[in-house]
Amino acid sequence: MTNKPLNHALFALGLSEHEAAIYIFLAHKGASNISNVAKGAHLSRVTTYSYVEKLLKKNLLLKTKRKERDLYEACDPSSLIASLDEVHKEGSLALTSLAHILKKHYLSRESQRTQEGAVRCLCRYRERFTKRWHVF
Repeated sequence: MTNKPLNHALFALGLSEHEAAIYIFLAHKGASNISNVAKGAHLSRVTTYSYVEKLLKKNLLLKTKRKERDLYEACDPSSLIASLDEVHKEGSLALTSLAHILKKHYLSRESQRTQEGAVRCLCRYRERFTKRWHVF
């Protein structure tokens, strides 16, 4: 069960391949216990626990109890969009600051090429993240 645009969006949020597999499985199947999540994401149960904990800390999964069993489910995709917007905002601010620092400290012709490279990086970053993810 692969979804390349969704995987790409999840990777942009900083999720690993295994975290993305768990999130996508739970998004498709709904609330599941750890054994089913492990089978669906093609991971060992022990490994799945560690990745599920990471996703819980990132607020991308919810943990509930049903009949004394822990169930996990994917959070609403709107939280992913908000997270992606936050990543874009932070990255854009960081790259803008970097461009400002380079411009301020390097005025020679040789370093001007470095500045132009940083500005090109900033432009590419903005181009990449100004496109909306249409995966939900």
